[in-house]
Amino acid sequence: MTQVLLAVILAACSAGERVPGRTTSKHRRDPRATLSVPDALQIINRIHPGRSMVPVSWPGGKGVAVALTFDLDAELVWMRSPEKATPSNLSQGQFGPRAGVGRILRLLDARKIPATFFLPALTLELHPDTVVAIRQSGLHEIGYHGHAHEDVRTLSAGDERGAMARGLAMFAKVGLRPRVHRSAAWNFSENTLGLLREFGFLFDSSLMADDRPYEIMSGASPAGIVELPVDWSLDDWPYFQADGAGASMGPRNPDDVLAIWRGEFDGERAAGGLFVLTMHPQVIGRWGRIRMLERLLDHIDHSGGAWYGSLSQIGEHVKTAQ
Repeated sequence: MTQVLLAVILAACSAGERVPGRTTSKHRRDPRATLSVPDALQIINRIHPGRSMVPVSWPGGKGVAVALTFDLDAELVWMRSPEKATPSNLSQGQFGPRAGVGRILRLLDARKIPATFFLPALTLELHPDTVVAIRQSGLHEIGYHGHAHEDVRTLSAGDERGAMARGLAMFAKVGLRPRVHRSAAWNFSENTLGLLREFGFLFDSSLMADDRPYEIMSGASPAGIVELPVDWSLDDWPYFQADGAGASMGPRNPDDVLAIWRGEFDGERAAGGLFVLTMHPQVIGRWGRIRMLERLLDHIDHSGGAWYGSLSQIGEHVKTAQ
């Protein structure tokens, strides 16, 4: 029943018919007009937040945890359709491993800051030298970001499982066993949570129900996975990344974005929470944005009381502190 209802809602929201006499707007039947509370709860409770898992304190008595995360999508982010996979767009992706990652690593390694790099499995073989550079630092972890940055919502249950199995086999081939997952679409299908459990993931960083760590629930049962939540306001892509059609908010003034990020960090510091920043080497790797990130780190360091950790380090602390 839930899947049928959800399919009806999605179909109604994506369909539309032109209103007579108008050429610029569409009339859509919004299924929420007749949505009952039981049906709403049936949809909401498939995957929902459970108890907050924010610890009393962070390691060393620090007052806030900071996670710097980098999604190394490279060319794969542009391969979702033939229209996107143009030489120009692919070259934007190539900037990440070619130039951006080195600049990021030099900044982080100079400050001894651990980070989490999320890689689609194909990137391990498309850019092996970049993977070696990340691993040689000894500070950073590599998390799982799909087989080829696929949108799991478009896949059947069998196709999604097959993609994850192939992707994790590629990770294992180079001696990696990721414990933290980030969906390429920042979203789950009906099957994603079960697959994360099946393949032994401990942590996820794709959902947005809180700005504190929380336990993911499947119906009335804990899923056994800690969510380390993200948010679009703490992602560099919406601010800066433009495609060939100009379909984005960006580019923005780095000073404006810095003010947003500093404000979010200051709030988390006051609350004793978790500050998760999502960046992409092809975006943040530009000089003006790298300097913006450096200024943010200066602010974090000067504020005092911040503990930097990879997402798995943060997740382990959260679990043991309960």
